[in-house]
Amino acid sequence: MAYKHDDKSSGQLIRSADWNLMGHELERLEVDKVNRAGDTIKGDLKVTGKFTGSEGRFESSLGVGGNFNLGGTLRVDGNIITTADLVGNIAIDDTRDINEAPSVFGREVSFDFKRRNVIGVPGAGEYSATMTLAPWADNSGNNHHQLNFNDGGLFWRQGAPQGAWGGWVRLAFDGIKDSFAFRGQLTVGGGWASSNNYMAGGSLTIGNTETNYGGGSNWNSSTAGLLLEAKKNTEIAVHDSGTRVASLMYYEGDADNRITIGRDMGWGTIGEVAVKGRLSVTGTFNASKDPDSAMSNGGLFVLKGNAPQLDFIDTDHNDWSIHVNSNKMYFIRQPWEYQDLVLDGAGHVGIGTDNPGSFKLNVNGDFKANRIVVQDNVDGGATRGIWMWNGGDSNWGIYMGTSGASKSLAGQTAVGGDGFGSHAIRLRTYSDQNNGIIYENHKEQLNFSVRASDGHGYFRGSLTLGNSDLYFSNPDHRHSGIGNTDGWAAIENAKDYDALMILGRAHSGGIRTVKLWDYLEVNGEFRINSNSGRSLVMQNDGNLVIYAGGRAIWATNTNTSDARLKKDIHPLKSALEKLLSIKGVSFSWADEVMGTTPQLGILAQDVEKVFPELVSSVDQQYKSVKYDGLIPVLIEAIRELNGQVLSLQAEVQALRS
Repeated sequence: MAYKHDDKSSGQLIRSADWNLMGHELERLEVDKVNRAGDTIKGDLKVTGKFTGSEGRFESSLGVGGNFNLGGTLRVDGNIITTADLVGNIAIDDTRDINEAPSVFGREVSFDFKRRNVIGVPGAGEYSATMTLAPWADNSGNNHHQLNFNDGGLFWRQGAPQGAWGGWVRLAFDGIKDSFAFRGQLTVGGGWASSNNYMAGGSLTIGNTETNYGGGSNWNSSTAGLLLEAKKNTEIAVHDSGTRVASLMYYEGDADNRITIGRDMGWGTIGEVAVKGRLSVTGTFNASKDPDSAMSNGGLFVLKGNAPQLDFIDTDHNDWSIHVNSNKMYFIRQPWEYQDLVLDGAGHVGIGTDNPGSFKLNVNGDFKANRIVVQDNVDGGATRGIWMWNGGDSNWGIYMGTSGASKSLAGQTAVGGDGFGSHAIRLRTYSDQNNGIIYENHKEQLNFSVRASDGHGYFRGSLTLGNSDLYFSNPDHRHSGIGNTDGWAAIENAKDYDALMILGRAHSGGIRTVKLWDYLEVNGEFRINSNSGRSLVMQNDGNLVIYAGGRAIWATNTNTSDARLKKDIHPLKSALEKLLSIKGVSFSWADEVMGTTPQLGILAQDVEKVFPELVSSVDQQYKSVKYDGLIPVLIEAIRELNGQVLSLQAEVQALRS
């Protein structure tokens, strides 16, 4: 049961058990005074001593309508929650003389707001909290700062002790994909350019105020960028286990170790920049023209110096360079062969020579091309077309004649006249029989040659002409010849004989023969003339006639038949019997080309059975009969008939007797 203090009088002894019960009763009464049936203390609650409690012993809540001031220690095993419609603060005043921030290490401080724009941050989420950091409560310190946390990120602003707060600046975002926005300058180390207000808002500077390697007259308050300010003899580099991977260096007094990116800072030239992979330069053709350049437009890549050179290092083969010096561009290969390819300031190209001279292309060595096209609009003179000559002797060379100026290098007539136009090609050699044109094969065998002195030529093989004419001309325009002996063979277009063509020339004495192998085909009448005035003519009617003085003196065949020219002579046997097996027939030719009138004759197949020697095939297809070969057969058949007649006459005479 509960202890009742009314049961004891003053001065009476109290048992220890009763004393403890009394203590619990007093504690219960104090609880009832603080919170009875949900009542709230309307005024301030001030606890001067130690206020402790636990969630199990204080089953009700502590509600304070005003301020809750605690001079000592407030220990709560559960949570302290402040709620308010608009404003709810927990203020912790530090009255110590030392300037140390209160610590909530290991504890949780929660702020719960139910309104969106409680701190005036556009776009903030439904829940946010603001932390105010002030050096001194009496505003005697420097600027105050506030941090705000909401679902839009982390925001910061500052305000003077007696002034208004500035705008909120977003410092961080809750999303990984969001960008980082920074207002003003971000300075690491208090760089010189930023300290002197030489950088625009949004710039990042790294360095200190002891040096001025990045700032200077070239920078102003409108300049934005990334500035690295380092002490002299300092390297800004990326290292990997002690190995330099990338480096940006500046050495005072050493111009070979300075670098300029994007604009000329007056730092000098680059010592060495190694690019592992590919270097890509993007821009327009007239971007950032160098002030010392005489070009109409600037380029993307500039090498500047009294003899600029671009090296190409081939780790497996020879190295190459592009070198510019003395108003010439050299394409050089190691070991420093600068004559391979040269381009001078006048647009002249030299190959195999470093002095192109006045020629657009000067090649010292062999030259090979699938096709060479030469076009020149200059009129007259030997300054156009293909021109090959000896500079010390213009008596020989190759020259293409020009319009209206058919002159050679020596000023003589080139190809004009002689049946050629003024744009023909002339080849001229020095007038010496040992000079001329020589064409050899890869084995140095002479295939073709023309001697300059007399024009004699030589072909090692055959000469084939296409669908064109072949002319052999002589100054008298009378004879054309083939051969090395005058008159050996000739094809004449001689008007003196009123002939279209004459084969052979007139010759006194001796016998000369014109031989023809295989076949001779003549379209038209075939005629053979002799110096005696006789001629042999195969007429269009098929007759072979010999004429003398314009009269036909022979129109039949004769065959040589001298017994002194023959051997193995034997009489014909059974001539009559064999002749009787051959039939005489009348016929017409199957091909009208052979004739259209009825013909009389015999069949070659019948003759071939009994007299094969009289049948032949001229064209290896159709059979022909040697009709005159039947004459001795007829004679012998008549002899046989005559013998039979004489025998019959003798028998008849005997019967009559």
